[in-house]
Amino acid sequence: RYLATNFVYQFGINAVLPYLTLFIIEDIHQTQDIAFALAGLTLLVTAASAVVSGKLAERVGTRTVLAIGWTILILGAVGGTLVHELGPTIAVIVVAGIGNGAASAVSWPLLTELIPPDEAGVFAGLKASSESVAIPLSVFVAAEIFLPRFGYQGIFTMLAINIAIALVLLLALVRTPPRPALPPEPAAA
Repeated sequence: RYLATNFVYQFGINAVLPYLTLFIIEDIHQTQDIAFALAGLTLLVTAASAVVSGKLAERVGTRTVLAIGWTILILGAVGGTLVHELGPTIAVIVVAGIGNGAASAVSWPLLTELIPPDEAGVFAGLKASSESVAIPLSVFVAAEIFLPRFGYQGIFTMLAINIAIALVLLLALVRTPPRPALPPEPAAA
């Protein structure tokens, strides 16, 4: 169930990535240098968010952090359908990077919580296969269906729809086993 949920997520997120810089150049009317800098900002925010999200997942659980991350990504995707100027675009990129960082940090740990330990290799292969199909398929659908009809901002609609579906599937179908209690923090001397 989680692999199907992850496929839906990957189908949405990978539709946007190849077109992010083109969206900034064509729709936001910025230079190629600005577009690449904003793509770099996305990566930087994603990396920082992944560290924070990993720490948070230790406290509240991977499924919870993934749900929060996907919710934040939905907000970023909806924002992407509305922006027309650089300032709001930067804000959307930061929001999306935060959500993407959360998703990146917990996708593998969540999978390992859901599978038998002796089948980790099989499930790693299934996850990689699922993502390998989702990536080109999402780019094809974005390029052939969404982009010609709705422009670059339409791809953000595709992202929002897919992540909303993935979030509903995650909350409805994916259950993690109970977490053992964390030991108390040592008292300061």
